Amino acid sequence: MAWASAGSGSLFVNPTQDVERSSIGAQNRVRFLADLFGSVCYTFQHGKFRNLFGDLTRIDARLDILSASDIAQKVYNLLSAQSNRPSNELSSPKINLIYQQQVAGPVVFRVDSKFSLDSSPGRHGPRLEDVIYSLNYSLRILGSGKVVAWYSPGRKEGMVELRL
Repeated sequence: MAWASAGSGSLFVNPTQDVERSSIGAQNRVRFLADLFGSVCYTFQHGKFRNLFGDLTRIDARLDILSASDIAQKVYNLLSAQSNRPSNELSSPKINLIYQQQVAGPVVFRVDSKFSLDSSPGRHGPRLEDVIYSLNYSLRILGSGKVVAWYSPGRKEGMVELRL
């Protein structure tokens, strides 16, 4: 048996039956879809976390493209003046920005922020989705362990974690 599909028509073939009888009434049963996604990252770091004060400053930026076909559709709609069509917010490009600064000794202050680059009607520019403030205390005795206290004002939740 075999299925072949191209666009709107399908053909079902059963080697034990006549091809004409088995393809009569065949419906669209197989659809094949493909999409591309990817990320672009940039990191800047000054210092090596060896001195007691202000020796580490780090900025991370990441652009996530969740659906290349959705971006192509948005560009097409923009160029063909169909910008009033609803867009899928889940497939909008996202920007993640992380800022870290050593406060004193093994204590590091960190801000994680997530932005959505949604181009829906009535929305212009990036939209802040989430921000998390945290203090990290590195446990140098354990090597890679740390205690993290974080808070997210948007979700109104926070936690103290021990990460090993």
